This record gives sequence, C-alpha cells and structure tokens, in this order.
Amino acid sequence: MEEVQTKPTQLRPLWLTVAFCIMSIIAAVDISFGSVILGHALMMAMLGLYAVILMTCERYVAVLNAVGALAVFYFTSGDLSLAAFGAVVLISAIILFAGIRKRCAKTAAVLAVSISVTVGYLAVMAIFYAAEGNSLALSDLFTQLNGFFDVLKANFADAIRTMFSSLPEETVKVYENYGYTMDDLIAVSIVGMEYYVDYVQVLLPGLVIALFEFMAFFAVFSFATTVRVSHLEAIFPEPRWVIYPTQVSCIVYTITLSVYVIASFFSATSSFSIIVTNFWLVLMPTMLICGFRSLSARLKHPRFRRQTIIIIVLFVIGFFFLADAVLELAILTLTFIGVQDASASRALESRINRRGE
Repeated sequence: MEEVQTKPTQLRPLWLTVAFCIMSIIAAVDISFGSVILGHALMMAMLGLYAVILMTCERYVAVLNAVGALAVFYFTSGDLSLAAFGAVVLISAIILFAGIRKRCAKTAAVLAVSISVTVGYLAVMAIFYAAEGNSLALSDLFTQLNGFFDVLKANFADAIRTMFSSLPEETVKVYENYGYTMDDLIAVSIVGMEYYVDYVQVLLPGLVIALFEFMAFFAVFSFATTVRVSHLEAIFPEPRWVIYPTQVSCIVYTITLSVYVIASFFSATSSFSIIVTNFWLVLMPTMLICGFRSLSARLKHPRFRRQTIIIIVLFVIGFFFLADAVLELAILTLTFIGVQDASASRALESRINRRGE
C-alpha cells in the first residue's frame, strides 16, 4: 500500500503559523490576566493545530512555532510555570502526531493525549508547588486540600448570610408566617451548601480526570477541524475517524451506570457510592461524546427528528425548574444512547467479520 503523502508542497504553512501565534498570545494573556479557562482551552486548540503543523510543514517551521509559543508564554507572564504548561502541550502534540502517523484510532489518540496532558499538567503543578517550599507528602497535601475547602465553605457561608440579610422585609415576613426564622433559613442553607461542597471534594479525583479527558477531546477535535479546513483529509488514519469504544468498554460502562443509578437511591456519601461515582465520572466523557454523535445523527434522520427535538425541548424547559436533576438526567440519557449505539455498531461489525471468515 502506498504511503499517504502528508507534506503537500502546495500547502502554505503561513496561515497555520499565524493562527498558532495568535492563539498563543491570547492564551498567555488570558491565563495571566483573565479567566484562565479560555487560555487553557486555547492551549488545547494549539495542541491539535501543532500536530497538523508537524505533519504538513517543514521541521524548521515546527521548531520556530514551538520556540515562539514558549517565548510568548514566558515573556507575557514572566512566569516559568506557564512556559512549562506550554511545553506539556507541545510534547502532547508530538505524541498525537506520532499516533496519527501510526494510523491509530481516534479513541486511542484521545486516550494518549489525555494521559500525556494529565501527567504533564500534574507534574508541572507538583514541581512548582514543591519549589515554593511546600511538601508533597500525601498527609500534607490532604491537609492543604481540606483547608482549601474549609475556606471555600466559609466564603459561601458569608455569601449566604449576606444574601438573606438583603431580603426585603415582606419576604422575611412570608417565611415567618410559615414558622421559619431568618436564622433557621440561614442554618439550613449553610448545611445544604456544606453537604454539596463535601460531596464535590470526595468526587475530586473523578472530576479532575474527566476534565482532562474533555481537554483531550477538544485537542483532538481541534486537530480534526484544522485538517478538514486545510482539505487534508488524507491525513486521517481512517476514512471515518470517530470515537469508537470497544465492546468491553460498553459493557463495563453499562454495568457501572446501572450500579451508579441504583446506588444513587441510597446513601450518596457512602464509600461504595463514592467509588462508583468516581469510576463513572472517569468513563462518562467517552460515552457522552458518542451520545452527542448519536443525537446529531437522529436530528438528521427524518424518522427520528421530530421526537428528538421534542425531547430536547422538554429537557431545556425542565432545566429552568430543576437544573441539577435535569442536567444529570440529560447526561445519563446521552451516555446511555451513546453506549447503546456503539455496542450495536460493534456487534454488527463482529457479525460481518464472522460472515467474511
């Protein structure tokens, strides 16, 4: 089989370089002086874009882009840690580039980027945290983490007290007519807030891993989008390069989802429920992406379009009344649809392979 030409001479690397430089400047400014969220999202977009640069441009162009981005990160903030995060992004882009050259599946590419970004980001944070004289011992880290959440709860409690103290007198009288004093309302609200903060704290491992997975998905999406915009679809390892979990992954997720739903009817803070929920959070992003793809396919299909639109509208309306419950239900529904479609596709593929043999 002839090797696909991935360095067409007609491709002008100028617009890729310009886009890469603009994103690096905006990312550096946002992380240093802005929301931080946009900056790190742009860094993931840079990861995908740099992988395309590695595959389509001369090596000196790739080197100049990398050096330029690291210089922008450092001199914009004067902080070496931002340049270190940039180095993690560039290394992850090289890993993505290597995987694409070996014709890896999209699911494998996302997994590789997710691992490299997670390990790289955590390593950079650990190095600079220790460089400030802090201890990396687990006991000290847990103490610092507990202290952070204690401060967070105290700040939320102050905000709740301020909110209730600013209520109109008429509203206060309505609550008093039902037998609730202002102190009762404040106490109940603070207890509920502390419960949710404690719940988020115990789910932190799963939430962090899921966050890095979504970052990896966005990086690979940036790569795929850049390839399509550049009309270089021959770079893709497969004609239909999509997230495609294995049958084993589908079975494991189905079991985990079932246990998670059953456990949610009992104590959500028991050790078993916490472990199951963290495991579900780790597996959820892949199936959620599959669910969005299945939803898009249903919206395009004349037979399923109307009922799909009705269900979406009902979810949107419900979100304004019970945001937390409806959001969780929407995620569960999408992941269930995604895993069912992926499982059905894998089963059909297996039957076709058996017939071919």
